Amino acid sequence: LPGAHAEDCPVHAQLLKLAPPWVQTAGR
Repeated sequence: LPGAHAEDCPVHAQLLKLAPPWVQTAGR
């Protein structure tokens, strides 16, 4: 899961932008 990446990771940031709110919540 993307949540394994650090929140400051550029790739993780892109995933958060592309992912819907419920996915962002699950990642945290």
